[in-house]
Amino acid sequence: SYYDYSEYRLGRRTRQGVSSFASMRPWHFRGLLFDALDRYLVTGDGKTIDYLQGDTPVRLAGGASDTALIDGIGPGAALSYFQAPLLAGDGLVYFIDQNPQRSFEPVLRTLGTDGAVKTLLPIPRGSTLLESPTGGVRRYTAYSTGPHEWADLVRAGNAYQWQILPTQWPFDRWTPLRKVHGAPDAYWAIAGAQGGPEFSITQLDLSGRVLAQGWKLRGSSVAVVAQPPSNATPSLFVACAGLGEMGSEVVE
Repeated sequence: SYYDYSEYRLGRRTRQGVSSFASMRPWHFRGLLFDALDRYLVTGDGKTIDYLQGDTPVRLAGGASDTALIDGIGPGAALSYFQAPLLAGDGLVYFIDQNPQRSFEPVLRTLGTDGAVKTLLPIPRGSTLLESPTGGVRRYTAYSTGPHEWADLVRAGNAYQWQILPTQWPFDRWTPLRKVHGAPDAYWAIAGAQGGPEFSITQLDLSGRVLAQGWKLRGSSVAVVAQPPSNATPSLFVACAGLGEMGSEVVE
């Protein structure tokens, strides 16, 4: 069955090409990313974050409240809906949450390897977190009733703020996926094709300049992993779903 979690497997492929798989049963969770300690983070409802020890989830943070955001450590912290995580160069996982006490206003928060959660500042709706050229945090925002912009997270004294960047990015067509390693201000980007279940992927910089001829892939939704920076040739592994055959395929 498509919704039978007993049929789901969690897989990992190391840089040496070794693959391993574990059953998700009896837990229902979705995978997120690896943290700075190389632990795979998962969540069931977005309110709690676990890491996998073998194939067993171990609580890292969240669960203190269902009605408020609370900064704290481990179970002393409260989350509303963990989304758009990014492991930055400082070893923290930055993510977008929503404040249930302020009409679910989006906010930027951090998660440390010790389970410490901290709220930094609001973030516009329709934002995605991406790596900056310095390993910091950058946001891409394209919301129907809001701004269309790129901005870097900067710190002024004890406060954080967003620094808007000059850009000619084609917001009406391309959506960024991941930073291209070794290329300042360049990002892998995706565009849906009209009239068929396929999409295009290419590389663009913030000036709107296309850096690669692009590729067309089958499917209607994707999950992506960037090639580690130790590799000489920047690559992207793309899992293409929605192929009409209850499965997906991975391409490089």
